[in-house]
Amino acid sequence: MNLFKNNQFFFLLHLAHIISMESIGWFTIFYFGNSWIPTIITALLLATSQAQAGWLQHDYGHLSIYKNSMWNHIVYKFIFGHLKGASANWWNHRHFQHHAKCVPQGSGCEHATCREYFFLIGPPLLIPLYFHYQTIMTMIVCKDWVDLAWAISYYTHFFITYIPFCDVLGAILFLNFIRFLESHCSQLAATCNVESSSFNDWLSGHLNFQIEHHLFPTMPWHNLHKITPLVRSLRAKHGIEYQEKPLLRALQDIIGSLRKSGQLWLDAYLHKRSCSPQGPHGDSGWGEQVGVVAEGEASSSLRAQGNILASPEPSDPGLEQFHSTTSQVQSL
Repeated sequence: MNLFKNNQFFFLLHLAHIISMESIGWFTIFYFGNSWIPTIITALLLATSQAQAGWLQHDYGHLSIYKNSMWNHIVYKFIFGHLKGASANWWNHRHFQHHAKCVPQGSGCEHATCREYFFLIGPPLLIPLYFHYQTIMTMIVCKDWVDLAWAISYYTHFFITYIPFCDVLGAILFLNFIRFLESHCSQLAATCNVESSSFNDWLSGHLNFQIEHHLFPTMPWHNLHKITPLVRSLRAKHGIEYQEKPLLRALQDIIGSLRKSGQLWLDAYLHKRSCSPQGPHGDSGWGEQVGVVAEGEASSSLRAQGNILASPEPSDPGLEQFHSTTSQVQSL
């Protein structure tokens, strides 16, 4: 079936449509001016292109495009550094953790970033601050000068392009607004298995097939839908539910999950803050101990909800047999 054979023309077209959206966004604000409507249209185009660049770099990050891993790394750093302004090594580290520890079966969410993005329901400024500050500081602290050079090339061409239209402060605010839109689009579009359609597949970079992707991380995304019938039958054989949701239902569930997770962590934080460093009996460690207990209670609640802090599920013979059987698909 050649399911691990990629179509390089497919990925070339995807890169071309990203660059096209970037160009159309610039032309919109160049031709129509920097009034509200052209600015919002440009921001939507750039946020979409940024999200699509994120999906494109994903397969290069898994080294699944070229047979020569060096070329995968070069294109990967170009897309993630020059087109997105972030560190490829930073993303690799976080994504490896995601693949190493996913949400337990039955939680309804296959992506492992709910806890880290619980503040999406909070002040919007936290999103661009988190992205820009952490990626840049990671590159500096780790002395990752190659990734930093790629990131600088992104910020250089962005500000050269848009400062003439909205001055320095306006360009900074514009960039943060784009990051805000992109973060919502990226997080909500590819957090769990979503029903396949031309639009859903494009919107999520084919990562709406989260189950298939986690079984076969190096399979090119344009082949994930081909393996779905086999995965469905295999899961049915071993009594494991294949969870798939409509797009709007997935959005609703994810927002609800983020709200609950954020509330738990906020409750623990406020509980700790309300405790005086000096306990009622003069014990200087009392407040810290209560804070630890509060955080422990929040963690226990998160485990009960099946979020990423959950402890490993008890051994399930059917699940173990299922995972062992998936290796047979590699030979198809």
